[in-house]
Amino acid sequence: MRYFEHKIFKGFSAKKALAIVLLSASLLACSSNDDEDPSTKVAELSDLENAFDVEVLWDRSVGDGVDDYFSRLKPIVAYNKVYSASRMGDVIAFDKDSGKKRSRLTVTAERVQFMSPAQSRDGQGGQGGQGGQGGPQ
Repeated sequence: MRYFEHKIFKGFSAKKALAIVLLSASLLACSSNDDEDPSTKVAELSDLENAFDVEVLWDRSVGDGVDDYFSRLKPIVAYNKVYSASRMGDVIAFDKDSGKKRSRLTVTAERVQFMSPAQSRDGQGGQGGQGGQGGPQ
């Protein structure tokens, strides 16, 4: 306890100074009030009006999914049809206006080859610049 015996100022030991600091800190901690500062008050949300109304023309499902896996398969619209795919390889074309099923194709593969979007645009097809050896570059 020699550390606390050392005199910091005339008549004050380190022990007394530490007690004063701790007491002051505890008093300051209790000095807050419950008054709200208007500048930090959260503004209330106002009602929004829709710019347009959405009407669902038809709704179809393709496949049952695979357990809890998330899929990024998105439908596309081309040639007045909506094409959608399932994780199991089913591709179904629906009439864009009525939603009636127009055709169905099941895709199976013995080998899957990945290619980057740049490779599919540059005309290399499924070769991927590796002579058909597969895999992303």
